[in-house]
Amino acid sequence: MQMLVDFFPLLLFLGAFLYSGDLLVGLQVLMVAMPVAFLIKWWMTRKIDKILLGSTVILLIMGSVSLVTRNPDFLLWKPTVFYWILSIVFLGSQFI
Repeated sequence: MQMLVDFFPLLLFLGAFLYSGDLLVGLQVLMVAMPVAFLIKWWMTRKIDKILLGSTVILLIMGSVSLVTRNPDFLLWKPTVFYWILSIVFLGSQFI
């Protein structure tokens, strides 16, 4: 069930993108689905999934910039920025 919750936003994004042919429409669907999936996962486990929280926050920031500028390139940078932040956290955890 948790795997379905994890892939739920991706499936909605893909469906909206394929149906409309516009990446920004898919982005709008994804920006609604990610917080919903985060809340469902929290409701099921009563724990905050930090990776999902970080991914949701970065998606909302980069997605907002993409929608305001009408430039989907900011959305395409989201995985890169997420992995940069994650690697910095892992690297910094050695010293804490």
